Amino acid sequence: MANTPGGGALILGVADDARLIGTNLAAEWLRHRIYELTDHHLTVDAYEVTVAGVRLVVLRMVEAVEPIRYGNKIRWRVDDHCVEVDAATWHDRRLHRIGFDWSALASSHPMSDVGATVPPAPTAVNDSSSGAFGATQLIHPISNDTAAAGVSLDATSLRFCTAGDSAPHCTRTSATVDGKGTFTVDTSNATVTFRPADGFSGSVSPVAYGVTDQFGQATSATIAVTVTARDAPPPPPPAAPPAAPGAPTNVSATPGDHSATVSWQPPVSDSGAPITGYTVTAHDSTGAAVGSCTTSGALTCAISGLTNKAAYTFTVVATNGAGGGPASVKTAPATPTLGRGLPVTGRSFDGLLWLALASLILGVACLRLARRPITAVWRP
Repeated sequence: MANTPGGGALILGVADDARLIGTNLAAEWLRHRIYELTDHHLTVDAYEVTVAGVRLVVLRMVEAVEPIRYGNKIRWRVDDHCVEVDAATWHDRRLHRIGFDWSALASSHPMSDVGATVPPAPTAVNDSSSGAFGATQLIHPISNDTAAAGVSLDATSLRFCTAGDSAPHCTRTSATVDGKGTFTVDTSNATVTFRPADGFSGSVSPVAYGVTDQFGQATSATIAVTVTARDAPPPPPPAAPPAAPGAPTNVSATPGDHSATVSWQPPVSDSGAPITGYTVTAHDSTGAAVGSCTTSGALTCAISGLTNKAAYTFTVVATNGAGGGPASVKTAPATPTLGRGLPVTGRSFDGLLWLALASLILGVACLRLARRPITAVWRP
C-alpha cells in the first residue's frame, strides 16, 4: 500500500465475501512488526474500530517517499493484486504523479559562475507571398529569420499572434482573417499554409507570428498575402465558316426531242448555309460535258440542244454561300428521240420527212401536167 501512488488502507477482520468476522490481533503489535520487517522501517497508522459489534483493525499507509522493499522486492497494488515493480518505474510514476521536475528547480548560481554568456536574441524579417485566385499558398516565414552565431531557431516554436497574444509571445497554430482566408502552421517544419476564402481576391492584412531560438529567446515579424483577381473567361471561339452543301439525291432524267428534263431532291445537309441554286450538266458517252441548265432553287431543269438517238447521263451540283458542293451520282443513260405530232420544242420536221413530203408534191404536179394538150409551133 505504501508503494502504491496515493497510499492505501487495509482492514483486518473482514472476509473475502465482505462478512465481518473480527480479529484478535493487537493494533500496536502489528504496527511494530511492520516496522521491524520492512526496510526504511515503514511506520503505519494502526487503530481499532468496532462495526456492528465486531472488532476490526485498520492499517493506514501514506505514500512512501522511497520504495519500500519486503524480501528485497518492491510491490504495489493494482486493483486487488500485489504486483512486483522495478525501482525506475516506481520513481517515474511517483514523480509524474506529483508533477515534480527536479531539473526545473532554479539554480542559485548565475551564468557567470559557469563561464557562459547569454547569446543575442534572434531577429525576424517580415514576409510576403502572392498566389493565383483560389490557390493555396505555402510560406516559409523563418527562412529569412536569423539567430545568433552558433544558435539555431526552434522551428517547432512558430506560432501566430491573435486576440489575447502579445508579440513575440504568440500561442496560436492558426489564424483566420474574416472573409479573406486562414493561415495554418505546420510545427513539424515551420511552414505556413494560407487558404483563401471562396471568391476572395486582393490583399490580406499582415498577420504577426513569433518564433524562439533554442534558448527560448523570442522574436516576431509579420506575413502579408496577396491573392490575384480571377482571370476573365476566354472569348468564345469564332463560328465556323459555312461549308459547301452536300450532293443532291434521287437524280433522274426524262428524255425528250433533242432534250431531257432532269429532276432531283435537295442534299441531306446544306452545311449551315441555305442553298441558292442548282446546276445540271449533260454528259455524252465519253463523259464530256455537252450542255447544262441552272435553277435558283427549283428541283427540275430541262436541257435542250441534245442529239436524238444519242445516250446522255446527267449530274446535279448544289450551291450555297460557300460555293458549289460535290456533283451528284450520274443518272442512268437517257436517249432523246422524236415524239409524235409537232415537237414541243418548236423545231421543224426531221429532214427525211421533208424529203418525203417534197417528193409527194412533185408527183402530184407531174400528173396534172400530163392531162393537158400540148401545141407545138415551129418554122421552116
